[in-house]
Amino acid sequence: MLPHQTLANPCVDFIVTGEGETPIVELLQTIVAKGTAAAAVRDIAAVGSKLDGQLHVNATPAKLPDLEELSPAWHLLPVERYLASGKYFYSSLGSRVNLDRVLGLITSRGCPWRCAYCYNQFASRRAFRGVSAAKISEEVRRLREQHGVSAVVFEDDCFFTDRERALTIVRSLGVPWSASIRANYLASWGEEFIRELEAHHCVELRIGAESGSPRVLKLMAKDITVDHIRRSVELCTTSRHQRASRFHAWRSGRDLGGHAGEPIA
Repeated sequence: MLPHQTLANPCVDFIVTGEGETPIVELLQTIVAKGTAAAAVRDIAAVGSKLDGQLHVNATPAKLPDLEELSPAWHLLPVERYLASGKYFYSSLGSRVNLDRVLGLITSRGCPWRCAYCYNQFASRRAFRGVSAAKISEEVRRLREQHGVSAVVFEDDCFFTDRERALTIVRSLGVPWSASIRANYLASWGEEFIRELEAHHCVELRIGAESGSPRVLKLMAKDITVDHIRRSVELCTTSRHQRASRFHAWRSGRDLGGHAGEPIA
């Protein structure tokens, strides 16, 4: 988001902007073949370098990578380092995924919403792209069999943007799981949706409430209302399915009142 400022740091030689899977490979191949001279890499798309004391940052390609063509190279990674106890997710709040060998997994990129504080408007241009449910299901199945994964925490920015894709994924998991969800999604989809999630091992929903103030929600361009938040919490706490969900209100350094001195609606 701040390529020139980052590149200006004396400790930084090169940067890659945007989604870096393709340009980072080209950058490294060029360095291996031609060395680290900035002139050798100056024409690689999305790469920034320093040439004759000047900062040079190439444009990021408009076309985003096809996620179906990208997969973690688990066979090259120390998988044990990517598994953790549920108590270590989400800082001091922890997670209701009270198991060890929990895998954090991202199945999509981007978000179609316009929250004013979010990087997505810059990084993904409000475009949502999801890996196919079949591919995610197979990846989790393989990790369960080969590495004993006991639960999954979905770390997607907006996991339920494509509702049917998300439901197809969780129906196939066979292990406890957790995900974030927008308050307006949950409020509009209602009790039947909650029952569906519980039937397929959901143990936690993290609701991005952000604020209990209508004024602050509007300033944030959250496109949700206090009524959405209230209804979501009710669904997760007053029905017989309350164990399926948990309410987390994320707003660093603030409570549900929003800005300091802002009353809860």
